[in-house]
Amino acid sequence: MARVIPRQQPYKPSWSGPIGATHRARFQWRMGWRFTMKVLASILTTIPILFLVPSLAAALVFGGTNLGIFGYPDHTCSPPYSKPIKPYQFNTQWEIDQYNSEVDSYNYELETYLDCIREYVANSNNDIKRITEKANAAIDETNYL
Repeated sequence: MARVIPRQQPYKPSWSGPIGATHRARFQWRMGWRFTMKVLASILTTIPILFLVPSLAAALVFGGTNLGIFGYPDHTCSPPYSKPIKPYQFNTQWEIDQYNSEVDSYNYELETYLDCIREYVANSNNDIKRITEKANAAIDETNYL
């Protein structure tokens, strides 16, 4: 049969005045010290456990992310407006310069669009690594039990 240990009642002096205040102060100091020791003991017992868990040794993934609160978002990159249309024949130098200007503008918009898509894909790959890392951590935790 298990032995039942009664709960101790906190110490409360029955008198007031300077003697009671002194006892109360000593009691509060002692209780504060005991509480601090309990917290310190719990911290010191959890630190070795953290080093034993193999999933904490996984590498961290650095980089951007696309993951949002409401699921995985689509990219927000805007493609170039339209390709420049090459005329059948150039009649003046102005038409040639105008066409070259449209081509340069299109190339700049295309490069900006491609950079945006590359960043989106890189962030997506970082998210895949993070998700894989979390899944592997869960598997390691399950195997550890």
